[in-house]
Amino acid sequence: MPGGLTPVAQPFDKVINKVFKAYFRDLYNLYILITPIMPNGSPKAPSRQLLFTWVVEAWEKIPEELVKKSWTACGYPSEKDLTCSNEDAIVVFSNEEIGTMVENL
Repeated sequence: MPGGLTPVAQPFDKVINKVFKAYFRDLYNLYILITPIMPNGSPKAPSRQLLFTWVVEAWEKIPEELVKKSWTACGYPSEKDLTCSNEDAIVVFSNEEIGTMVENL
């Protein structure tokens, strides 16, 4: 793949990562305000468990609609454009018939 495609082809890099990192940074900044300072002058490092908790909290703050819009921002079809209908097909099957075919497969 040629270079320069990341912001065009990867929705997370184009939209989501910046928002996610901002939420994560907010949680870290709150931690820094209350954590003890070590003898070397740096703040006490957060535990891995706390970091994982921040990842989950930051991700849960990202609206579902933003995730959907990130795909269309990269030029991918919207969710409504991905729905498929067999109305234009030569042979039209009912939803029940399609379900039976899928189960048989």
